[in-house]
Amino acid sequence: MGVFQNNLMGAAAAAASAGGGGFYTHQIDNSVRIPAPSGTSSSNGRLTRTFSTVDSNVHFTLNFWIKRSAIEGSNPVGAARLLNVFTPRSGTSGSVLQEFGFAATGSYGGGDAFVITNTNTGAYILSTNNLFRDTSAWYNIHIQADLDNGTAGEKLKIFVNGTEASYNVDNRSSYTSLAGVVAGAWTIGDYYGYGYPIQSYLAQWAYVDGTTYAPTDFGESKNGVWIPKDLSSGITWGNAGHLLNFESSGDLGNDSSGNNNDWSTSNIAAHDQMLDSPTFNSSSNGGNFATLNPLNTRGSTAVATQLTEGNLKWTPGATQDETSGTMSIGAGGVDKVYMEVYCENNSDTGWFGVYDQKDGSLMNAVVQSVASAVRFKPRTGDKVTAGTSSNYIGDGSESNPSGVIFQMAVDVPAGKIWWGRNNAWGSDGADHIDNDNVAFTTLNTDGTYLLFTHTGGASIAQPDWVFNFGQDGTFAGNKTAQGNSDDTGYGNFYYSPPTGFLALCSGNASVADEVDPAQTDDDYPQKLFGAKTYTGDGGTNAITGLGFQPDWVWIKERGGANNHMLFDSTRGTSKYMSSNTSGDEGTDSATMNTFGSDGFTVGSDGKVNASSDTYVAWNWRANGGTTSSNSNGSVTSTVQADPSGAFSVVTWAGSGGAATIGHGLSGAPSFMVAKSRTSSATVMDWVVFHKNMNDGAYPANESRMYWNSTGGYSTGALWQNDNNSSTVFGVTSNISNSSKNYVAYCFTDVEGYCKASFYVGNGNVDGSFIYTGFRPAWIMIKGLASGAGWNLHDNATSPINLASTALQANTSGSELSNYNIDMLSNGFKIRDADGDLGTNGNKYIYLAMAKNPFKYATAR
Repeated sequence: MGVFQNNLMGAAAAAASAGGGGFYTHQIDNSVRIPAPSGTSSSNGRLTRTFSTVDSNVHFTLNFWIKRSAIEGSNPVGAARLLNVFTPRSGTSGSVLQEFGFAATGSYGGGDAFVITNTNTGAYILSTNNLFRDTSAWYNIHIQADLDNGTAGEKLKIFVNGTEASYNVDNRSSYTSLAGVVAGAWTIGDYYGYGYPIQSYLAQWAYVDGTTYAPTDFGESKNGVWIPKDLSSGITWGNAGHLLNFESSGDLGNDSSGNNNDWSTSNIAAHDQMLDSPTFNSSSNGGNFATLNPLNTRGSTAVATQLTEGNLKWTPGATQDETSGTMSIGAGGVDKVYMEVYCENNSDTGWFGVYDQKDGSLMNAVVQSVASAVRFKPRTGDKVTAGTSSNYIGDGSESNPSGVIFQMAVDVPAGKIWWGRNNAWGSDGADHIDNDNVAFTTLNTDGTYLLFTHTGGASIAQPDWVFNFGQDGTFAGNKTAQGNSDDTGYGNFYYSPPTGFLALCSGNASVADEVDPAQTDDDYPQKLFGAKTYTGDGGTNAITGLGFQPDWVWIKERGGANNHMLFDSTRGTSKYMSSNTSGDEGTDSATMNTFGSDGFTVGSDGKVNASSDTYVAWNWRANGGTTSSNSNGSVTSTVQADPSGAFSVVTWAGSGGAATIGHGLSGAPSFMVAKSRTSSATVMDWVVFHKNMNDGAYPANESRMYWNSTGGYSTGALWQNDNNSSTVFGVTSNISNSSKNYVAYCFTDVEGYCKASFYVGNGNVDGSFIYTGFRPAWIMIKGLASGAGWNLHDNATSPINLASTALQANTSGSELSNYNIDMLSNGFKIRDADGDLGTNGNKYIYLAMAKNPFKYATAR
């Protein structure tokens, strides 16, 4: 049975209103799911073809899009070894072959690096430092071979989203050809012997025989986003060349290149054609869909291995296991969501519902017990919140739920949630939702909710549930798809979604208009913030390539114990402050010389430009140095704000008493740091406000933390938080001394670009997953407990995962190692049990800036 859609009237107009529908110049409509339902190799999916003629094993190109499901530690087939994406081999015996797939870095075995092997000996030709363990979005992987090139580094290359990978094993100089890339039986999605499948989604698979193409022939960067190109023309495919678009559910191995090099499928059914894809349009293709998230699980050590069918099927173990979704409902995702859950078996227990991420972390505690969690038990029809259970559907004596489709509709802005059973909704069993059958009206209307699942203990039979967020109306072949789409035309649902409720996919995801790459060529995130590394030259050094004029430049030497150096275009060139000291503002003409249109120029001072020393600069754009007078508060301030309203530089003269000060942001501040510029002020430290620093709650009226200290949160007369609003912030006389000058750097949450929030550590290297709604470019993290530093992570010093280095705002010390996190397409994940990042039960505040909104982000 094929995937089809029933687009509703007005779908194109509705989708266009969500923004971004015309962003992609080429659409990829479908993908194929490579399933691995068990540890039995014969039942796992693959595509195969025997080629009688191959033009070249010296020059070839492979480009494909992949959304990973199984990563190291979540492999249902159980073996800790390479998961094969592509295995070309000579003849049919398999003795001479190459493996292209995911394995351990540096040595053969299970892992998440991408590797190319020599024959079947396990010897690596190339192995990346990049770890591919983002399961929430699509990667584009490009491999180009030019093996007779006299330069070793040009012989064979691996690119990720248009950027060449870095390598930890590099044996390219030893090869002038690849022995397996010849006539023989080739496999996509598995090893030749069938047993190590990738268990992932593939889209637009393109192989070119005899020609070496660059990644820019297959994709391009548009407003900071790597997007695919149309391959229907302009490519010389060669004899074994092929293009698999997976556009026909009845012929998923069809070659669209014109060569008719069709592939045979094994254990890949028509229902494995998926709507999940790297692109979306304004009428029918929803793009990247939510799945269950193996990076955010709790329970038995094997819980992540219980996700199959492209992370849409959940088969929990014998403990209180939980997992979540990869896309939020509410802020940072889709506000009004509809989804379906098919129950495969007679489960005695099991709940599914939603929780507000700001109230807890799956990796730390049982989420079903947190205050914001609301859930539904299919077996009994009960609804549960805060430990209180009551019947919601039927009378609790319903028959076996096996074969039943359950539904959930969530409206976060209205604070409401409903559940249905075979399209009978709520307490009255109506075929629609309304205020009479709503389950709860208590959701946080500004919350960032994630789907979550929960099961009971060891003596209770566990469920097998298959989720449909809109990408598979067959529930992995259990039902015949009915082709119902949402109001935007997205999705393939069994039942018609309630009016206004949408599929959980990138096409429906929200982004602030001001930073939406589809709506602005000038103000998307990479035009507002950028991290830049450089090497000092000891003279006058122009640092360019940012793509904008920075108005706040924060520089730190990476390898030495020099102070942080903070400059802004409001105070002017040569004037600096240091985040790690309480000293007043300094002036030195050998530091910041100019704020340029594409970067900045520094002088010879060793803190910013010693010869051969390495540095990182974090750069925020405001208003090009043009300030305005702001009289919204009791004290007139000078403000320079960025076009998104997320960031501003504010200066003012103290009044000698409590004051309100205009900040120029688009909303109430979520993070601020302020300091006296002149000596002898009552408080000379950097004073921090964060909306969650009061043990995760909004701060008490008088609250403080210090940037130049590892101290924890405390109360004291500094900020007057009751006065914080969309126009002003409040301070006491302690940071408004008469005749003293002050500066503040202010931030507010802007969807898709800037977020301040908190998380709870779990004391494990498999640490907390934090959803931000964007792919971070910069993250600052501070534990609320005393002793933790202000950790600074960015995508310039750590361009790949694992991001293992950090600097600290509170110290002049050099770059730290083993401060491990993964930056992801939709947030970040802690990979460290250290007290600075992940002590069990400790709360950590953070401020994050985006590289791309999740709506458009590729996986990292």
